Amino acid sequence: MIRLGALSDIHYHDYATGVTSDDVYRVESNFNSLCVQKRVDFALFLGDRYLSHPPKDSVRVKAEKAQR
Repeated sequence: MIRLGALSDIHYHDYATGVTSDDVYRVESNFNSLCVQKRVDFALFLGDRYLSHPPKDSVRVKAEKAQR
């Protein structure tokens, strides 16, 4: 049996909704931890990490750090 983890359409931004770079880190870290806990064979990111606007550097850096 193959186990898949999938994450999609997060649409991170740091604009009107108040989403912070710490929120970004928490979501991505939790997804990674869950994949390890559940012994996922393949973790799939299906796109739309950010809104169409270029993300603020703080948000992009936190998201990339959480993927390590």
